[in-house]
Amino acid sequence: MKYAKSTGGFYDPEIHKGITPPDAKEISEARYHELMNAQARGKIIAADEEGYPHAIERVYTLDELRQQKILALELIKDKKIAAGLPYLFPDGVSGTIHPRSGEELWHLMFIMSLLDQRSIPGEKIPFPDAENVIHHLSMDEMKAMGSTIASFITDIYLSMWTHKAKLLVCATEEEVKKYDITT
Repeated sequence: MKYAKSTGGFYDPEIHKGITPPDAKEISEARYHELMNAQARGKIIAADEEGYPHAIERVYTLDELRQQKILALELIKDKKIAAGLPYLFPDGVSGTIHPRSGEELWHLMFIMSLLDQRSIPGEKIPFPDAENVIHHLSMDEMKAMGSTIASFITDIYLSMWTHKAKLLVCATEEEVKKYDITT
């Protein structure tokens, strides 16, 4: 196996006959596999002064580091929403309010907004929790649950937006690396 600094590529003499760059350096199969494994773990392959390949840590720009943290924030937000909201229903049974998708969450919030327009005394609305237990709620109980859901989602988003704003004003890579997005 050979590595060429000029192209940053590996060349197998049996496959790349006649097209291997003249600066290509011979490396062992074992070294080639070490480098590939290091690359799979996030390192990059770069040549030393003599043209031999080495695995080195990738250096991220300040914007790339910020973007990594912001993506991690998105995952935290999604996990919190996916975990659902523990809730004590009016029937005395605890369950989890769990929007099974973002679309379902917005439908639920839309329905909650329409409850003021509908008023049938004594009517109970069936609501399945995440454990598939059906709870029968009055209009006022549905409104209270809707308010709790809205607060739950709002708190998650406000936390994410606050962290994002703080990350965007971090002036150094060290500040970004040290910033704790889990609080």
